[in-house]
Amino acid sequence: LDKLREALGLEENLENSFASTLDAVITSLLQVLVHVHSQAHIVHRDVKPGNLLVDSKSHSLILIDFGSAADMDPVKKGNGWFGKTVRVGLEDGNRCAVSPIYCAPELFIQPDRCPFDFDVFSAALIVCQLLFNYLDERTDAGFHQQLEDANWDLDIWLSRELASKVRPAGLEEALEYLAERPGLWRLLGDMLRGNPELRVSSQSALQRWKSLQISKATDGPFFDSVVALMEECEIAEMPPTVQRPLHFVATFRRHVPLGITLSEIDKECTDPKWVEATMGAQQGDVFVQSIVPDSQADKMGILEVGDRLQGVGELPLAGKGFERVLQMLEQQPKGAKYVTLHFDRKRKPSRVVSSEATSSDAHAKVVEQGAWSTKGRRKAQEDTFVLHEIHEEQDILLAGIFDGHGGTAASHAASQMVPYLMSETLRRNGNEEPPDARLALEAAWETTCDTYRHGCLDENCIA
Repeated sequence: LDKLREALGLEENLENSFASTLDAVITSLLQVLVHVHSQAHIVHRDVKPGNLLVDSKSHSLILIDFGSAADMDPVKKGNGWFGKTVRVGLEDGNRCAVSPIYCAPELFIQPDRCPFDFDVFSAALIVCQLLFNYLDERTDAGFHQQLEDANWDLDIWLSRELASKVRPAGLEEALEYLAERPGLWRLLGDMLRGNPELRVSSQSALQRWKSLQISKATDGPFFDSVVALMEECEIAEMPPTVQRPLHFVATFRRHVPLGITLSEIDKECTDPKWVEATMGAQQGDVFVQSIVPDSQADKMGILEVGDRLQGVGELPLAGKGFERVLQMLEQQPKGAKYVTLHFDRKRKPSRVVSSEATSSDAHAKVVEQGAWSTKGRRKAQEDTFVLHEIHEEQDILLAGIFDGHGGTAASHAASQMVPYLMSETLRRNGNEEPPDARLALEAAWETTCDTYRHGCLDENCIA
């Protein structure tokens, strides 16, 4: 926002810089859409932060990259009886490249169903992400998914966020901003309607935005009650915002029992890990309730009771419950040998490992390791990755990608050796001052390289 403020030519004001920047962005963004829709009769279809620039002279937003746009004015192609009327950008069956994070729910525009309002939805998403500090590559997709789960209803989304222990970092400042602009919350809600025929147009949105200060509009009983309660009980006194859980994946052989028991919230289960992990869970969340000994899941060594299932294959679960999980597993390709499950886990408090611990103790938890899926024209994937938690006197998250050239031997050897050697180095130096993670990583890497060059790992040749 500071960079935007400077680019928009706004004066620095510690008290009002957030509000003045947002005001300018909303005004300029809606003006751009009105011009594109009303003057050019074009639907952009890919309105997102990456396609917005700031003109240094006029201090206003510029919309770029019309490669996915559709011209809604029909033009005639061909002559005489063989000519036909088409709309440029729609003649190929309405197919175009759009960002799934910012596109409207209808995905494809229809000339007879308010096509211009496709861009209005995207603009409202950008404003909301600026409001709630969601505008970065780690959280913007999550916000779109949360809105979809709430059936594109901002009131439902906000009620869930207020009830959750994990809240947007900018929630308090956003609510204060909205409280000073009555009618804006309802306007954003109307811009985010799931049905394009019920969505407000860019021209109407701009008119409503400009008239907020004199119209004395309201935002509906729910949001008005939130504002009233905020004045009596500050959100700052509520539990502090915490980071989102750690995400990881587990790949199972398809035709062998997975070895995990999945369940929605079970109040009768008294396992402390289960109770702690499911505390504050939402309806439809699915968790690992138990792990079968000597099963696939048990031998992986990465799953724990309370891990929350986030998706199956490439599809998100989106809080749709256990029955949906079964459907998603059944819908996996029949010929697939493996199935990938996506999980997340609550952050654990730091713990101190005794310096008397033996080498057999599990100091490194394998969160995931393996090879990326093949992309592009490669015949085989040679790269590997690791994502490990190492719990010593300080908690360390070790993440790495190893590039394989001409084979998988080097990358696989590195992914197996580096985490183990780093954990052992930290354990051996436990009696010293807090161990230096960088030195431990360098030592682990040097040993890995030397071992690989000599061609042996545990007496088995790998090179």
